[in-house]
Amino acid sequence: MSMECMYDISGISHQGFHKANDRAVQDSVLWQRLRDIVNEVRIDYPHMSARNIHYMIGIKDVGINRFERFVSGQGAASMGQSST
Repeated sequence: MSMECMYDISGISHQGFHKANDRAVQDSVLWQRLRDIVNEVRIDYPHMSARNIHYMIGIKDVGINRFERFVSGQGAASMGQSST
């Protein structure tokens, strides 16, 4: 099956497909970069909240709530203050 047939079946244009694909690649790179940054911050500040990390690194591309869900989903959420 040719790509043209797939575009026709899906109802998306050649340009639309590549635009969506480019956006997916950009998003993947962004999230990987953010994952690396959060891991580095966690080394020095293991109890810092995701919200504070968001403010500290000055993210403009991702909203606070989405960033918090991302951090939580990565298992990198703050463990909170210890009681000892």
